[in-house]
Amino acid sequence: AGILVVNQSGANAQAVAEHTVAMMLSLTKNIVQTDRSLRKERGVDREVFKGRNAQGRTVGIIGLGNVGRRVAHICTLGLGMRVLAYDPYLSAADCQERGATAVDLDTLLAHSPIL
Repeated sequence: AGILVVNQSGANAQAVAEHTVAMMLSLTKNIVQTDRSLRKERGVDREVFKGRNAQGRTVGIIGLGNVGRRVAHICTLGLGMRVLAYDPYLSAADCQERGATAVDLDTLLAHSPIL
């Protein structure tokens, strides 16, 4: 009897990483707000809802495990973003290998407009 607990580390990591990046882009591109405005008012003031390009922007990732490393990969190679990462379990070289620059948590929070 009891409850079976299973760790499926990495089983859905790619799906979660893709969803994370999709939500990040949705926020930076104002997709939800623009959609709601279009449905309600039948028009959009481009200056109000203009999104920002991802390329060249900085994203901060806390933890470069199964999901974090995939998010870093998509952001660097797919979107041309700069990735800062805080992971107390990885060396700076390990972070670099996973596509991110290792920084302490305070630096990450201070220099990452996207977390």
